[in-house]
Amino acid sequence: MLPVPITFGSEQEWIDASVSWLEEAILDVLSSSSHCTVALSGGSTPKKFYASFSEKVPAFDRVVWTLADERYISSSDERSNQRLVQETLLKGQHPSRFIVPDTSLELQDCLSSFEADVRKSGVDIAVLGMGGDGHTASLFPPVSAEAFSEDSVVLHTTTDAFDVHDRISLSGSVLRNAKCLVLLKGEDKKQVWEEMVGSSEGAERWPLRGVLKSDSKVMMM
Repeated sequence: MLPVPITFGSEQEWIDASVSWLEEAILDVLSSSSHCTVALSGGSTPKKFYASFSEKVPAFDRVVWTLADERYISSSDERSNQRLVQETLLKGQHPSRFIVPDTSLELQDCLSSFEADVRKSGVDIAVLGMGGDGHTASLFPPVSAEAFSEDSVVLHTTTDAFDVHDRISLSGSVLRNAKCLVLLKGEDKKQVWEEMVGSSEGAERWPLRGVLKSDSKVMMM
């Protein structure tokens, strides 16, 4: 069963509630674990949320940050998710570790190195969004069964519908096994969510459907 979204009347309420949820989720993991790994998504939707989290929540010395997905481009490129996170959530902070794909490597080496790091750290929490075509992270429909195989950790995906063809993404199985916070903002995202809810198609068409659990938190504004 898909979770029921929580809706907000203002952007600030939406941001504040999302910040509080992520802080509480991190503390919950740290109460029984030596570290907590949080996977972050890119795009315009979470930008203010990341900046607000950095301002309002003290730095956690046992949090490992990583990316739910990345474009296969230089980390200094303005389209890089790594750069977005460093300039917002991690601005002025010194995290215990920030695990990112090394896009200076050849693509296969980049994938292998990132997968080895993710296997070591695990992923406890994922911050996700949803694109206009229903994609989440860089899992673009139609999604292969491999994406949700329990043996799958990191995938090379491609898209011609959005900027940058080659992508690196955590698998659907890794995201499904994490606590998920989904940020949706704008009437277009509400319409896509409603289309997914009303559809009889599964994760191949709607990868977010294959990731979400009943206790996932969906914040809609």
